[in-house]
Amino acid sequence: MFNPVELFPETESDRQRLEPERARLRGLELLLRGPEERRWSWWTAYAYSLAEDRIAGNWEPRNWDQPHAFRFLVGFRPDERWSVSLSGLARSGWPTTSATAQVVSPGGVPQAEVLLGPRNSDRLEAYRRIDLKAHRRFNLSRGKLKLELEVLNVTDRRNVCCIDEVEAELIDPTTARLIRDPDFWLGIVPSASLTWEF
Repeated sequence: MFNPVELFPETESDRQRLEPERARLRGLELLLRGPEERRWSWWTAYAYSLAEDRIAGNWEPRNWDQPHAFRFLVGFRPDERWSVSLSGLARSGWPTTSATAQVVSPGGVPQAEVLLGPRNSDRLEAYRRIDLKAHRRFNLSRGKLKLELEVLNVTDRRNVCCIDEVEAELIDPTTARLIRDPDFWLGIVPSASLTWEF
């Protein structure tokens, strides 16, 4: 209902059994690309898509549905040995279940309670990321050596991936507020690889 990104989903309390009658994926993508024979290269792409399941006669967005997605890449290759690129991604936030807080009074004692809306009827914040990549080739007597360095999410943006906890808090006997505890994708992620081709 709230957290589709979970290493051990069976341990979470927000799981709900889904039995889709049908599924449909539709979309359209536009790609623009510059000439590749030059030192500088670039491309940009925009995609509009829908990913839905039909459950109990109603079409619902899948957990990873993202109607709008935009990507770009700018690359520089001064020679055959060096290559540097900057790329980016911006997309719609993934669906999540809506929720509100309400006051209930079992036995005359006011308590706050979470009231769930329809599954995947709300959306998380938009996702945005900038990545940087560089590689260097070395010609050896036996093959080639390739060193690749990459930094994902260079700007260290806190992108919401999911909702970890949802609670209701009683403010006064007639008012309650909803508390959502968001979880985030990783921040800056550096990586390096060394490949020997022979």
